[in-house]
Amino acid sequence: PAIVGMPAMIDRVTHLDLTTMLDGNVLSITETFLDQAPTPPPNSVHVDLTMLPVEFAGQLDPTDPLPTFVPLPLIEGVTTTHNGLSTTGTALLDTGAQLSIISTQTALAMNIDPVADAVDYIVVGGIGGAIEVPLVEVSQLTLPTAEGVALGYTDLVVAVIDIPGIGSIFGMDLLTSGYFTPFFDLLSGLPVQDYGYY
Repeated sequence: PAIVGMPAMIDRVTHLDLTTMLDGNVLSITETFLDQAPTPPPNSVHVDLTMLPVEFAGQLDPTDPLPTFVPLPLIEGVTTTHNGLSTTGTALLDTGAQLSIISTQTALAMNIDPVADAVDYIVVGGIGGAIEVPLVEVSQLTLPTAEGVALGYTDLVVAVIDIPGIGSIFGMDLLTSGYFTPFFDLLSGLPVQDYGYY
């Protein structure tokens, strides 16, 4: 019925509580708006964000309602590596993306042919419709942190989609990746351990 986008989050502290997934319902992520950022737990790292300025051409018709636009969060210095070849660029942080994405240019910089090296295809959709895109393997994705410690993800499968001006999209599959092992432990009847992901 609706999409709640960045205009609802701008100038607010948005808190995503992923620990609710461990209750057995992967769809139970809670989101709340806070007056101030919560105190980070020990050994936390922080990824600095820059904002992509709004590009809005104005009303097409003078009677059109004025939409609300806000900048989008970007992560600079994201390094993607595969088979010893790396490329570094800027990624759009998108909590609405279920799957992370790289561009054809990013794939080719790592000698990945999106067609020949596709491990599968998936239909992805959005407001503009649905398209079938290749999925490819990427060895590693690394984010810089404010503390100087690299935050790395390994053995990824990402979609290859070209979005003008965007080299990659950092989606929810990466934001929730630390929860898959405890979540599957829970589903398997094993005791859930504190893996240090939250």
